[in-house]
Amino acid sequence: MTSGDGLRKLHTLVENSRVRQKSSSDPWPPAHQRVFSAIQDLSKRTLQDYYYHAGNGTSLKPWKRENKNRVEWIVKQATHLAGNSANESTWRMRIENAILEPFSIEVAWLACTELCCIHGCFS
Repeated sequence: MTSGDGLRKLHTLVENSRVRQKSSSDPWPPAHQRVFSAIQDLSKRTLQDYYYHAGNGTSLKPWKRENKNRVEWIVKQATHLAGNSANESTWRMRIENAILEPFSIEVAWLACTELCCIHGCFS
């Protein structure tokens, strides 16, 4: 079979399966609209959206400075690793823990806790 034959078979399969490429302006399927919309919103975020600014109540939020410092450290490490063409295991060894660290911190959301106490969410 030649590459032309294989290509014709693929075209036939696409036609028979009614596969169509959607335009970026086509609406998303309702079941996935919330997720795709959130992904699109995230893709528009910049570091400035999360950037630490002294003042504005940040003394009550010390983790904001820690997050800023961690992100700056990760960026420096990634820049160094990319410049040295490091492999995946080196990347993981160097920065994985810093990236995953925030997910290991337990956070108690007082508003939710009070509501759950009132309505018995955890009972």
